[in-house]
Amino acid sequence: MSLAFLSPDLAEPAGGFTPVVRSNIEAALVADGAQIEERDGWRVAVGYGDPAAEARALEESVGVAELSCLGVIELIAPPASVEQVVTQVAGRQVRLGEAAWGADAWWCPVRPDRVLAITGPAGTRALREQMEAAAAGAPGLCTVTDLTSSLTAFCSAGPRARDSFARYCALDLRDREMPVCGFMPGSVGRVPGMVLRQSQDKYLHIFGAASAEYMWETVIDAAEELGGRPVGIDALGSVSGAPEATANA
Repeated sequence: MSLAFLSPDLAEPAGGFTPVVRSNIEAALVADGAQIEERDGWRVAVGYGDPAAEARALEESVGVAELSCLGVIELIAPPASVEQVVTQVAGRQVRLGEAAWGADAWWCPVRPDRVLAITGPAGTRALREQMEAAAAGAPGLCTVTDLTSSLTAFCSAGPRARDSFARYCALDLRDREMPVCGFMPGSVGRVPGMVLRQSQDKYLHIFGAASAEYMWETVIDAAEELGGRPVGIDALGSVSGAPEATANA
């Protein structure tokens, strides 16, 4: 059975209509002042009307960006095959608790037999196809599934990002337990999720899209208590969170 219907980028124009993908909480983002533009086939929050305030939040406190546009591709295979596919596509290896950057994507090991590859919207299709091709040549049962439509992501960035997480999350995100490039599944805001530390002050939180509105309210409330605010992707910079220097090279 084909799972192509799960991939938003495979939607084809028909009858003069060109499909554009949007966040399932776009209304909540707009209510918070988001300016929406189309980028790479997605309607995304590019800003919230005050670029200076957004930049200040990222420099002094915490800014939170909604990034449901990120492509999330899941690989499930025997551990040896997971290593083979990731090495072939990313040119890297991964180990539990630590993500790696390669092929313009974050490679996040959830279990020895399960890895998530997270990339920007422009690269999702190419990455999925590369993973499918590599999985076809690996031993054992290997499945590659596009989870973009079922998961969403928020990025919390700034010097108080970790403090913001502490207000709704019991995960230990201190340097000892969560260094840069650390990756940790767990309960965040009482919802199963995963946290990736992309850089010193930038964290990506991935979770089920069905909880997005509740989680947005929770995360923004925590940020505002610390002087933070929502920010758009223009203030955030790299949507995929590419590291300035790969820490685990």
